[in-house]
Amino acid sequence: MKKNIRISFNTILLTAFIVVILCNGVHAQNQKVKKETIKRPNIIFILTDDQRFDALGYQGNTLIHTPEMDKLAKEGTYFENAIVTTPICAASRASILTGLQERTHNFNFQTGAVREEYMQNSYPKLLKDNGYYMGFYGKYGIIYNDEYKLFDAYETYDRNNKYVDKRGYYYKKINKDTVHLTRYTGQKGLDFLEEISTEKPFCLQLSFSAPHAHDNAVDQYFWQEETNSLLQNTIMPKPELGDAKYFNEQPEIVKAGFNRLRWTWRYDTPEKYQQSVKGYYRMISGIDLEISKIRKKLDEKGLADNTVIIFMGDNGYFLGERQFAGKWLMYDNSLRVPLIIFDPRVEKHQDIEAMALNTDVPATILDLAGIERPESWQGKSLKSIVDGETKSIKRDTILIEHLWDFAEIPPSEGVRTDTWKYFRYVNDKSLEFLYNLKKDPKEIQNLAKNKKYADVLYQLKQKCELLIQENSDVFSNPPNNLTVEYIRKAESVFINNSRPKYGWTLPNTLESQSAYQILVSSSKMNIDNNNGDVWDSGRVKSIQSINIEHQGKTLEPGETYFWKVRVWDESNRLVKYSDMQYFTMKNVVTGMTTSNSFQVDTIAPKLFQNKGNAYFIDFGKDAFATLQFKYQTNQNDTLTIRIGEQLEAGVIKQNPQGSIRFQDIKVPVTTDQKMYILPIRADKRNTKKGAVALPKNVPVLMPFRYAEIENAKGDLDSNAFKQLAYHSYWEDEQSDFKSSDSILNQIWDLCKYTIKATTFAGLYVDGDRERIPYEADAYLN
Repeated sequence: MKKNIRISFNTILLTAFIVVILCNGVHAQNQKVKKETIKRPNIIFILTDDQRFDALGYQGNTLIHTPEMDKLAKEGTYFENAIVTTPICAASRASILTGLQERTHNFNFQTGAVREEYMQNSYPKLLKDNGYYMGFYGKYGIIYNDEYKLFDAYETYDRNNKYVDKRGYYYKKINKDTVHLTRYTGQKGLDFLEEISTEKPFCLQLSFSAPHAHDNAVDQYFWQEETNSLLQNTIMPKPELGDAKYFNEQPEIVKAGFNRLRWTWRYDTPEKYQQSVKGYYRMISGIDLEISKIRKKLDEKGLADNTVIIFMGDNGYFLGERQFAGKWLMYDNSLRVPLIIFDPRVEKHQDIEAMALNTDVPATILDLAGIERPESWQGKSLKSIVDGETKSIKRDTILIEHLWDFAEIPPSEGVRTDTWKYFRYVNDKSLEFLYNLKKDPKEIQNLAKNKKYADVLYQLKQKCELLIQENSDVFSNPPNNLTVEYIRKAESVFINNSRPKYGWTLPNTLESQSAYQILVSSSKMNIDNNNGDVWDSGRVKSIQSINIEHQGKTLEPGETYFWKVRVWDESNRLVKYSDMQYFTMKNVVTGMTTSNSFQVDTIAPKLFQNKGNAYFIDFGKDAFATLQFKYQTNQNDTLTIRIGEQLEAGVIKQNPQGSIRFQDIKVPVTTDQKMYILPIRADKRNTKKGAVALPKNVPVLMPFRYAEIENAKGDLDSNAFKQLAYHSYWEDEQSDFKSSDSILNQIWDLCKYTIKATTFAGLYVDGDRERIPYEADAYLN
């Protein structure tokens, strides 16, 4: 009995020991998980609106007051050549969220929402799905209403355009006080940090509306009272390249656009210039004040040592250079922004010259969080640079673009390297610009027309085309199957209608069309440059894609014209231009349609037999055709060739009934000729009044399937004989039918082939008995 008790006691001790070990193991495992969680940093991403690269004290600007931004730059990694791939807030912010170029996400003002498939791969969604607590406050800048999928705590807002005065920036309240949007956004960040749990890492994006001008107001800039004293006794220096000559060098489409108009709002008098530039700087200084409060709160909460701060502008800005305001253009004033990444775990400051992009920011954020970057993303992580492992990432050329097709902001595209920049205007690609950024950092001397740099220009243009192709998504596939007068191969015929009708097919990737633009040009060079010098329809709001009548300049007989089309989808996203099609005018007759192009099928014998007294050929199908053959003889002679549609006892029936056709033809052959076309005799019924005449370059045709050759000397080769079957333009693959019933399949093939065969005269006709098209024939076909 005691023994049993002892065993039970030992068992209890052993069990207790195991439990303790297990508990310690679980505790150790929990500690490990917690430790790993701590290793995942918190991230604060601060985005400003319209802050250009040199609107920062650290950049050497002695006029602006940005001590906190400068401190971040001094303590972290400062990217001297940070560039936005698209210099406009909407597209740039979409790129920052999705990691994609504008060329891919195709979002801008006046489009529908960013595509769901792109937002499912956005950096906030991926962080949230991988355990981060997500916050967002401020200017959203895109259309995507399911913020709850991206953020746990959020409020989106921007300047209030209902007000045309300072209330555009002063309409939000903290408690009962109406405050500037910058102060409001800063306070939302402070409240987020105050309430944050430390159970899992967080990512907070603060998107300030400042220093964006309030466009509808007389006074464009409104700042907090705290920065009012800044620059009070300072005369702001005139802008570089502010002389009128730099404006006059610009293309007319730029000179007439918003860059100039907004210059008149902000800078066209000394008084406006002083007020606007000071206001712009003061608004940035207001953001700097909020950054100071955010960093202080991080210290108070014990979060500073494990919180990475990323600071960036969403696009650059003109402060009067070239007598411009705004952004949108491919100059560095418009493209370059401040970018700072401060990681408190990396005790090393560095200035980096390598180009860094807005599309790199989401890739960097994911890398910091230990999350794999989606393969579809086009940006690269900068973490290896921040960590000091490298000074650059593998990138020699970037694509820069502004594709919003807006009359007052001409779209443009190009490429940039460390040394060179090439860009052009999309709606007139002949407007090209080439700058050597090493020798000409202010981008003054355009080398595009300098023959000395022709090779450089060519290489950059080729690279631009390659990057455009690589970054174009399937949703921007162009229209195809272009037609003029319903003819797809219009280059093979002459067009008679003085107001021809255009048409196209939408790509399978497009749900529907909301608008179109047709360009018709007098030369291939013009159409390649998107210059519709004959007709530029502009954007036409319409779902119509066929039967669109020419509305441009008069089309002249004998002239060749080139055209293409692009469309907008159901969400007003613009797709690429189609390939061009060309056509030539002949006898211009208003309202007269044009015959379709002829195609010739070369058909080899299905059966070729030597029957002793004659060779027999079966081409498999009846066709409106002629016979082409090779024959070589040592003496002048005559072949007898019979063609027909019906057999009797294995030979061609020579007296068929009804409209079944047969001909017996004597063909002279000579020693100096090798290739022959059978001289079929014309039927008088085909030439009477009202009959459709064949073109002069088409030989006489007759329906036949079989041929017999008599009086041939020597052996004949089946490869020497071809049936040339004529018909109008036809695409066999455009219709198809298959069933389990072989009879139905044969009926389908017969009907389809009959329709094709009866277009041998360029129109659907009853047959070669009359070549007169009747309405009933059209219905039957």
